[in-house]
Order: sequence, then structure tokens, then C-alpha cells
Amino acid sequence: MDSVIGDRDVISLGREELTVLETKGHTDCSLSFALEPHGMLFLSESTGCLEGPENIHVSILKSYSDAMKSLAKCRRHGARTLMSPHYGLVPDYYTDRYWELFEETAESYREFLFDLFARGLSDDEVMESYEARYWDDLRRSEQPKEAFMLNAVNIVKVFRREHEQARA
Repeated sequence: MDSVIGDRDVISLGREELTVLETKGHTDCSLSFALEPHGMLFLSESTGCLEGPENIHVSILKSYSDAMKSLAKCRRHGARTLMSPHYGLVPDYYTDRYWELFEETAESYREFLFDLFARGLSDDEVMESYEARYWDDLRRSEQPKEAFMLNAVNIVKVFRREHEQARA
């Protein structure tokens, strides 16, 4: 049986349950799931994809502000254990650092792109700068360049829109 689910809905799994958290930012329909009583949170891409120690991929394709709200919601949930998309189980000792790292990385994307926009760079020039900064050996090993560039175009659009809104 199919069911429509939304924020804070609870799905019974017998002795366990999943709580649905709407976590927009990567897409408008991104969801995270809290597995209780285990204190585990299965994250959406809106709150990053851990790539290794001190490296998290930020793929904000729809809204920076929504991604930051999703971060706050997930952090407030207080899960002991995180499951990061495309990575897997995050060690419990790293939970607080995960949130910090996402926040720091998202902000560094924002600062980098806002600086390019403020300097009046064209979309092509911004894309060249973005590629030079973020297309690295780690990314090459994880995804085809076409996928990286498709995401990059959308990330740049999101941040340009938010930059223009901030200036208005």
C-alpha cells in the first residue's frame, strides 16, 4: 500500500519506528528519517555527503536557506548516529563535527560564489572558477564530470538567486 508521508509523520516498524523529517535544500522533496529507539538519522543530501575526514560534499540544488534550516532541524533532532548519503555510517564521535563541517563548507561555497558575483563575473566565468576550485581528484573518483557539471550549474543558479535576493 502506498502512502503519502510528510514532516513528523511516524511509520511503525513494530518495535521500531521511523520519523519523517522534511529536509529541503538539495531538492524540494528531500526527506531524512530518524530510526527510533536507536537514535539513528538517515540523512538526505540536503545536509551534505561525507567524503572523508574533514571533507563533505555540499549539493544545494534548490535553496541555501532551506538547506541551513534542514541542518538546524536535523541537528536539533539529537541523533547519536548519522547515516550520510553516498558514504554510510558516520562514527558516533563525529556527529557534532559532521554538522559543523556541513555548515562551514556550505558557508565557504556561499562566500566563494558571492564574491564571484560581486565582482561581476559572467555565468561562464563563474562556472570556470567553480570547476577550477571544486573539480578535484576526489570528485573525479566519485562521479563523472558530466554529473559534476550538471550539479554545478544548478548550485551556481541557486547561489546567484540568493545573492540577488540579498542585494534587493
